[in-house]
Amino acid sequence: MLSLGLPPYAVREPEKMTGIRVSHTVQEGGAFDVVCGELLRGGFALTWTHESEAAPHLTEEELEEEKQQEKRKTSKARSKTPFFCEKCGGKAWAKDTARLVCGQCWMPMHTEADVTRSRQNAGQDQMPTRKSA
Repeated sequence: MLSLGLPPYAVREPEKMTGIRVSHTVQEGGAFDVVCGELLRGGFALTWTHESEAAPHLTEEELEEEKQQEKRKTSKARSKTPFFCEKCGGKAWAKDTARLVCGQCWMPMHTEADVTRSRQNAGQDQMPTRKSA
C-alpha cells in the first residue's frame, strides 16, 4: 500500500501501520492520488447499487447459495442459546435442545424463554440474578 501512496495506520494507534483495525490515508502526489485524479478529470464515475437491486442479476444457483448461507447463519445463531439457573443465577450456553444441570447447586438449568414463560405463568417478570455468596 505504501508503494501505491496509501499509507496504512492503526485506528487506535495512528502512529502504527498495523493493528486489529486499520485504515489508510491518500498520500498527496502518490501513485493512487495521481491516477485517481486523472480518472476523475476524464469524467470517470462509479455508479453504486444497493445489494437488493443487484440481486436480479444473480443466477438461480447463486440465489440458492445465498439462501443457504443465510440459513447457516441463522442456524449458528440458534445453536448459541443461553441457559440460566433459577436458584443461583448461573449462566451457560448450549444448543436449545440441551438439558443442563447447574454445576454449583445441581438444579436444572432453563433457557431464557423457559424461565420467562414460567415466571409469567407465576405472575413474576424478572429473570433470576446471581446471588452473592
